Amino acid sequence: MKNNIIREITVFGWVIISIGVLLVVVGLSVEGSVSTKIIGSLIILAVAFGCALLISKIHHAMQKRRKSKTMESTTEPHFDISNELIDDIICAFERDEGYEAVDGKIGGLSEESKKKAIFCALERIVDNYQERGEVSDSDENRFCNLTEHFKIQHTELDNQPFYQEFVKLLVINDLLKGVMPTRVKIPPESVLINLQKDEHVLWAFDNVKLYELTKKVTRVGSASGWSGRILKGLYYRKSSFRGETIVTQNMEYIATGLAYITDKNLYFNAAERGMRIPYSKIVSYIPYEDGIGVLRDGIMAKPICLKGIDGWFAYNFVKNINNIKSE
Repeated sequence: MKNNIIREITVFGWVIISIGVLLVVVGLSVEGSVSTKIIGSLIILAVAFGCALLISKIHHAMQKRRKSKTMESTTEPHFDISNELIDDIICAFERDEGYEAVDGKIGGLSEESKKKAIFCALERIVDNYQERGEVSDSDENRFCNLTEHFKIQHTELDNQPFYQEFVKLLVINDLLKGVMPTRVKIPPESVLINLQKDEHVLWAFDNVKLYELTKKVTRVGSASGWSGRILKGLYYRKSSFRGETIVTQNMEYIATGLAYITDKNLYFNAAERGMRIPYSKIVSYIPYEDGIGVLRDGIMAKPICLKGIDGWFAYNFVKNINNIKSE
């Protein structure tokens, strides 16, 4: 026990004990009775040793507390996002037979950690749907069953990027079945365009950049020939010009604004430019990774590109809406 006490004393504690010993030496050299010197020396050593032990206890207690906090911060998140737990949630989702086994594993987690694990699983599930390129009604039912079982509110899902991608898949699924999508409700006060009679906004994109194809025509060439004197005061020159026309095309940035998909038209609205394109006037669509190109009918109509949106989603949306309208 004595050795353990000595090992617990910190460096600062030994400094205090050394100062106490130094005071004892100084006290013994001062004139006075021997009994007084001995009693004073013992008191000084006892106080110094007691202070050293107190400082050591405080130091070890603080170290132990820091170590326990570090273990808590590293252990729970590791369990929270473990692949095993996420795989169990996905397996229960695919079976759609109940989540009792999963409840037992995540029951000890905090509410925040529990939702984090569920959102990680849902993100992987939606990624699989995106790779497949489609989602069925049964997939939607399983998704709803999972969120209802774990009491996940729609307001919490709306802030998750994976849920926005899931809604896009559901919208395309509705269009492929010939159903006009009504899943997304856009407040009328946020619609900044003049709609036609009985026209409804189905989707809106913000921060969209409008580009328009421009052409520049230039002529380049060279001249050649000879000249000479025939008579006094009379000169003759023969020359020719050979050239060609060069046409350069470039997608020129026009403005940044909002793009709306309605059941009748495709809109773009910005302070510098606004346009309404009826689906019947669109010859073809060109899908890009981050946008969609539109070729309009008409000799003077220039091709345009809307950049800054989900190109795959926008292409499938406008293409299938046009098919529904034509039916």
